[in-house]
Amino acid sequence: MRLAWPLLALAALLLSGSAAGAAGHHPRHCARSGARDVAADARGRIYVVGRGDLQPWYACLRSRDRPELIDEDSPPNTTLSLPRVTSPYAAAVVDTLDSAPYVSTLHMIDMRTGSERTTLVSGGVADLVLTRFGVAAFMQGVTENEPAHVRRMDRRGVVVDIDSGNIAAGSLAVSPDGRHLYWTKDGVAYGASL
Repeated sequence: MRLAWPLLALAALLLSGSAAGAAGHHPRHCARSGARDVAADARGRIYVVGRGDLQPWYACLRSRDRPELIDEDSPPNTTLSLPRVTSPYAAAVVDTLDSAPYVSTLHMIDMRTGSERTTLVSGGVADLVLTRFGVAAFMQGVTENEPAHVRRMDRRGVVVDIDSGNIAAGSLAVSPDGRHLYWTKDGVAYGASL
């Protein structure tokens, strides 16, 4: 009986510690139930797990079965948007709503290795496309002093400006082979190699 009390106390301590640390818990395997897919292709997905006010978004390559945390959707301060999966890469935008000027962070994850690249985008991200080669092309929103920009970020995190001006929101598109980007500016179609 003397041994039972210390074991019970240890069990209670472990249980209370695990409940307190549940918010910081990082799962070892991709969720199969209790999760909602927000973007997917045949080999990978981005899913959200609802936990009250905090809703973490994870990227998961099905063959690897290891979740990679993108960020947590925690309104009213931040929201996640524009989820894209083109395996083995995943991308999403974290919009920081309480910052002035308005800033977004573009996250791109290689789901094979878990390596992540990010870039800050003032004015927000208005459109996003992703290739299987790890290139994310995005439209930076209009700011007070700047027109809209089309930019690309490669898998090393290098951001390059492609075009700027009166670019139509929602006009970004990638060719089926993932090597060319298209957009509309002033009503005219443009393209560039990625």
